[in-house]
Amino acid sequence: MSVGSYLKYAYKKGSFKYYIRGLLGTADFHSHIRLKPILKLCKQGYFRNQSVMEIGCGSGMIGFEFWKRMGVHFHYIGIDLSEENIEGANKIKKVLHTKNLEFVCEDAFAYLERIKEEKIDMVILYDFLEHITMPESFIKELTKKLNNPNLIYIISVPTHKYPKVFGQEFHKKVGHVVEGYSLEELKKLFCKIGKQPTRVSYNTGLWGNIGARIFYCIGRKLPLVIREIITKPFLLLDINGSKISSSLFVVFDGESSFTNSSKTNHRILATSK
Repeated sequence: MSVGSYLKYAYKKGSFKYYIRGLLGTADFHSHIRLKPILKLCKQGYFRNQSVMEIGCGSGMIGFEFWKRMGVHFHYIGIDLSEENIEGANKIKKVLHTKNLEFVCEDAFAYLERIKEEKIDMVILYDFLEHITMPESFIKELTKKLNNPNLIYIISVPTHKYPKVFGQEFHKKVGHVVEGYSLEELKKLFCKIGKQPTRVSYNTGLWGNIGARIFYCIGRKLPLVIREIITKPFLLLDINGSKISSSLFVVFDGESSFTNSSKTNHRILATSK
């Protein structure tokens, strides 16, 4: 089940793009890797019967991937400032006839001010923090507005290896204002709101980095489908490790005393609660 296979519904049924997206999923190479840890938790039932808000949801990929695996057993709110992204997500949502996914084109704080009675159990910030200049203030204000002492944050960020692997040109093109984050830097951000990392996974290892380099730099002039086919094997062969990883996945809540960063020299992905 390819990540992003739902994208086929954005095209005319029976067309080439309909079949190719259904087979290959999203055209973005890195998404196939960076979503692995969150989808593993999804498979374990971690998000079942939870109310989940994703800020910077893009095309709603995580919401649709949850739906593919859990059906209606969760509530998802995706927020993004791009009208194009939200329109596309709502178009696919209409085709799928699902009511437990919501996609909103609005500032997150404005939305929370408007929907004050909404209870959120988990916040997803997937490749979001590297796009904002004042992450500490953002996290503090968001936590205050959500007013849930048991709130859980699910975070994905590029590491400091990202610009070197993906290339400075792509790094700037996607709007990163921060080069990347280490686990220690994330811990400093979230310890100020009483959260500690309970699940950690390093992604985009040796082969993933090579595949990303080919996809985003070396082969960027090749047709998209050709790049996808060439780099597909690198998704299967990837070996992760903290010293070479380009991306980092962390779950923060208030239930752990996990502070020893040396434990993250290999992948750590605890089983669900």
